[in-house]
Amino acid sequence: MQKMKKVLALLVSLVMCASLFVPVSFADGFSDVGADNTYYEAINYLASMGIINGFEDGTFKPGESVTRAQFAKIMAFSLGHKDIVASNQVFTDVPVDHWAAGNIEAMVSLGIINGMGDGTFAPENPVTYEQAVKMTVCALGYDAVAKNNGGYPDGYLKVATQRGFIKGIVDGVVGQGANRGLIAKLIDNMLGIDQLDPVTGEVKKDSSVKKDSYASESAKGQVIATYKTGLTADLEEECKKNEIIIKEGNEEVTYTIDGLSSGVQAKISSYLGKLVSVNYTDDEDSGNTLTSLVEQKGKNETLTLNSEDIYDFDGDVIEYYDEKSDDFEQANIANDYYIIYNGKTTEKTLSEIMTALMAGDGTIELLSSDADGSYDVLFVKSYVTFIASSSPTTSTNDDKKVMVYNKDNTSQKWELPKETGNRGTVSYKLNGSNGTYSSITANSIVSIAASDDNTVFDVLVSTAKKSNANVTSLTTDEMTISLDGTEYKMSNLFKTFMENNPTLVYAGVKGEFTLDAFGKVAGMKAAVATYTYGYLTAIETSSSSRADEPLLMNIYAVGSGSTMQPQTYAFKNSFYVNGVKYKTSESSDIEEVKAILEASSAAFVATVGEVDYIKGSESRSEADRVKTENHNVSQPVEFSLSGMTDTGYKAIDKLFVYSENAVNDTANINNALVLSSKEGDPTNISKASCAFTGSGRNLNGYYVTSATKVIFIPKDKTTGKFYNRTYSSLGEGVSYNFHAFDATSGNVVGLLLVYETDVTVAATLTYADKPYIVSKTGSYKSVNGEEVETISLMHGVNGTVSEYYKDDDTEVYTVALSGSSFEKDETVEFSDLKVGDIVRIIADEEKFLSDVEIVALRDEIDETTQMIRGIGTGSGKVQAAYENAAYRTLIGTAKTWDTTNVNDLKVVPAFVIESGEGENIDYSLDNSTEVRWEVSDSVKVYLVDSSKTGEDALKADVNKAEIQAFDAVPGSASKILGFTEYGTVKFIVIFR
Repeated sequence: MQKMKKVLALLVSLVMCASLFVPVSFADGFSDVGADNTYYEAINYLASMGIINGFEDGTFKPGESVTRAQFAKIMAFSLGHKDIVASNQVFTDVPVDHWAAGNIEAMVSLGIINGMGDGTFAPENPVTYEQAVKMTVCALGYDAVAKNNGGYPDGYLKVATQRGFIKGIVDGVVGQGANRGLIAKLIDNMLGIDQLDPVTGEVKKDSSVKKDSYASESAKGQVIATYKTGLTADLEEECKKNEIIIKEGNEEVTYTIDGLSSGVQAKISSYLGKLVSVNYTDDEDSGNTLTSLVEQKGKNETLTLNSEDIYDFDGDVIEYYDEKSDDFEQANIANDYYIIYNGKTTEKTLSEIMTALMAGDGTIELLSSDADGSYDVLFVKSYVTFIASSSPTTSTNDDKKVMVYNKDNTSQKWELPKETGNRGTVSYKLNGSNGTYSSITANSIVSIAASDDNTVFDVLVSTAKKSNANVTSLTTDEMTISLDGTEYKMSNLFKTFMENNPTLVYAGVKGEFTLDAFGKVAGMKAAVATYTYGYLTAIETSSSSRADEPLLMNIYAVGSGSTMQPQTYAFKNSFYVNGVKYKTSESSDIEEVKAILEASSAAFVATVGEVDYIKGSESRSEADRVKTENHNVSQPVEFSLSGMTDTGYKAIDKLFVYSENAVNDTANINNALVLSSKEGDPTNISKASCAFTGSGRNLNGYYVTSATKVIFIPKDKTTGKFYNRTYSSLGEGVSYNFHAFDATSGNVVGLLLVYETDVTVAATLTYADKPYIVSKTGSYKSVNGEEVETISLMHGVNGTVSEYYKDDDTEVYTVALSGSSFEKDETVEFSDLKVGDIVRIIADEEKFLSDVEIVALRDEIDETTQMIRGIGTGSGKVQAAYENAAYRTLIGTAKTWDTTNVNDLKVVPAFVIESGEGENIDYSLDNSTEVRWEVSDSVKVYLVDSSKTGEDALKADVNKAEIQAFDAVPGSASKILGFTEYGTVKFIVIFR
């Protein structure tokens, strides 16, 4: 037992030595140390013991040098001396706090290190070949023998040669630095050489460091089982945690792996099936404990094949494509073979496995343990790949398991452990790096390899994408697709996707492509093309003199600007109309496209006598018919652009029109015709009675929102003006002549055509439109190439100022309260508006005004002014005398401030009346009805002074103390306008 404690203590010290070489763990070997490396066995042997390690990139870098300080520490640890704190400064260039000072001091005390002879040690200098040899010779007690044979360096090199210290070292050169591979071999040799008794001068048989300090024996054999994995099912059950079973001849020997480095322990399953050499300790209490584990050199030939590289399988031969030789090769399967399928043994036949693998995703690793050319151990990883429907959900009554569902097949589900434990072994990878179960998210591509008994899972999650990628080519026969010039394999998922969407994927299309864990294209979301709505009014064909642009189109395109301007467009050399491909070079194509445009235009016009009307209105009375003049080929279109033609026209590559069958003769006044599809002939999905209701502009189930493009169409398509409007220009309860197109999700209309009519419509403002205060007038500005008159308006509630523009059809008016609605009354000239007037407006995105409704004119605040104006939230607009209206303005006189609550102001919706003459003037209010307002400090107060001119007439952010109450100064009582929402005061304007 004492011997075992000594071994474990030394192992701990050796693991600490790992930092001398690099900070990462040894795995299955090093990528730059192949079986043909001279020091292969020594490097892997010491790495398995934790004495040396590699770099983060999986390399060992055997040719790099080692410093003298590093080698001193390696020697100290190899001989069982732990890291200690130095007590004295032995060398002038090694201070007591140097990281290797303790080890250097220990080696000096043992006579292994003498330094450079001048009191220095040169710790950062590379250790030379002869220096390293001298220290190993001294470490085993051969110092005196070496001195008797010539001393340093020849005597030490002679002893080293005689005793086997430098056996197998091929690149040791006196005077040059010793590299990492050489050092590994030198230490490996040293550990196995018998030591010399310094007292008797005799060599002690079987007294090597390896035997004395590690008490180790050696053995060779094939690894036939690791924890939960074996070459046969019974071995899987027999091998316990932290154990390994090795077949040595006809004997199966079980070892514990606690004595191996943590790196080897973590990857112990990778040794399954391989021929190995081991060192171990044999203790009656703890059994056989491995101290090293190395693959036998020249054995264990492996071949790994990806599923897509496997061409054929006929029972004992796998034919595959070899990239190196660029040819097909064959791999022979031994008569007696073992299969490890997704981490466990399996009852599946090799034929079943190969068929599934060739049709799906995965790998097969072939192992020839004795390198005889036939493979006897087969490791298969076969994945099922799918799109996750959502993030994993916890299994019922078991928070240690999660459920994952296939988005395209809701009945297909997997029950996975959250982490490795008693419920199974699971590994999660996200885009090639370590992940967790939460790496699985909605629409991620998930590949799962599961053992037959569902206890071992390998889960690969990919969220990788190729965004805005262009398909440059694709070959369905070879299942490849080229994105932006880079070729990718297609997964089976994508093959199914293409079968279900036969017209979506083609050369030239753009989209977002998802990749699976194997780098194959798994799915696609077509890029949403940028389409523009417009109104086509004319086409022009030409002779062969303009062959590149045989058809020109005059289109009013929806864009910036309230007043729309026509532009001339041409087709790209190859273009699509309603999804059908045409070419400008084919005259028959041009004639066909012309016929399509003429036919689709005819769907919008009906002729009565010699007068053209918008179809659907011709059956009404003449007064109610909607005229269309110079109709020509007028119609709505939607198109996308791709560059310019050679002669400078914008080139249309895709154009969509609305077919004759889609526009029927029942649509127009109070009816909505909603067309849904842009990718071909649209479908008439709704004709419903439709007057706009509510602030959302409800079309009886369909909605016009800020996303809707609204075009106002004139009667005369040649001389009339087209306007680009917004949904806010449409009033509640108002009937319009219109067509609605392209209903999307949520039944939101994409395009709305509103036809010009002679009928005057009512005001279109609602309770939601807040009052503004005119803050500046009389300015002009160039907008969209036109000189327009501007007006600045201050938002009463928040005080922000914005500039708006007069349009050709801007109306400024007052409203008269009659019945239950606001109706336009007196018209006011735009230029007559003054700073301090209170208005409500309708404007488009570019701030062109269509409606300006007068709330109060600063110079007309008198007895004739409408005192209370309120609007309810319903479809009707009514005068609201009640205080809690959604919108309410009151114009009147401040009566009194409350003496108890200084924020309370009583207001009378009337003005001061004077009586008497000279100094004997009496003031009174002609109405006793009072309204109580709470005027907090946060309420904005404005002052409008008619005696001042221009912008000076309006003062913002006035203190509420400026409001003079009648009970304090009757003759100077403030005339005020107050705006409230549901009884809450939003702002006050004082007129002086």
